[in-house]
Amino acid sequence: MTGLGAVVEQDRVQHFGDAQQALDAVNQGTVLCDLSHWGLLPFAGDEVKSFLNGQLSSDVLQLADDQNQYSCHSTPKGRMLGNFLLWQQDGRVVLQVSPDLKEALQKRLSMYILRAKAKLTPWEEAPVMLGLAGPGAAALLHTTLAAPALAEHGTWSHDGVTLLRTRGERYQLLCSVAQAIALWPQLAAGATPAGADAWLLGEIRAGIPWITAATQDAFVAQMVNLELLGGVSFRKGCYTGQEIIARTQHLGKVKQRLFRVAFEVPAQAGDALYSPDLNGQASGTLLNVVQTAHGHFEALAVLRLGSMEHGMHLQAMDGPAIRVLNLPYPLE
Repeated sequence: MTGLGAVVEQDRVQHFGDAQQALDAVNQGTVLCDLSHWGLLPFAGDEVKSFLNGQLSSDVLQLADDQNQYSCHSTPKGRMLGNFLLWQQDGRVVLQVSPDLKEALQKRLSMYILRAKAKLTPWEEAPVMLGLAGPGAAALLHTTLAAPALAEHGTWSHDGVTLLRTRGERYQLLCSVAQAIALWPQLAAGATPAGADAWLLGEIRAGIPWITAATQDAFVAQMVNLELLGGVSFRKGCYTGQEIIARTQHLGKVKQRLFRVAFEVPAQAGDALYSPDLNGQASGTLLNVVQTAHGHFEALAVLRLGSMEHGMHLQAMDGPAIRVLNLPYPLE
């Protein structure tokens, strides 16, 4: 990527010379991002689906070749240790996870394999993952790859390329290094090359949460709207944390929800939010944060529903007020 003008810091592409231009393109244009810093956990084996089905919140047994799905892995108390995007590729079920959780979740899931015919099966050559998002993404993919129109959470594989559509006009493409080198200039001709923050900003605006090390073991799946994104099955068999997740759903006791928020001071994932009604106790937590322009930030935050009418403040009771913005889906 450095040969294409990328500025790489902290093991990820930050921008291609003009970070603000790329972030601005998220507002109204189509962006092309390198996503190869994300963690990928490829599992394979005759019993891989049944094994994962016993550990994850989604119905992995129903994951078809032409689909992808969100999911999570939780503690027995129902608190999420990480969440995933799942798809099938090269005879594997692949779990995409926040990069800072890859090693820990790889170790934890591997502990549960026991006698199951399943194992972590890395590629000899790890694929490159690119992201393409915006109003021109589908047409550009059709022109470049002859990719068919995909429904949300559709997957298409052809000639060594795997294409995923997640929410809205958001696509992820996996291919070999050689294919990525050939495809990048073709895709960049119709999109603005952008860095990791531009992609995360799009995820935030799509209402797609990502658990990181700063927010691990803090939330039940419904608190980050995961069931609204199809990431929780209430019909499948047992899995780790199911009892708490199911009880939360059936008793209607979801007292916290994921919202999109904005503010004007630097902050990071895990920072607390406060409201006057709780006498100094936190009433919310930032989940994912991106600076959109000088002094402007957008984030996903888990907020206590009963505190929202009182107003939320960042990092302290007398801290800056946050603004709650719209999500692209209803909280019902």
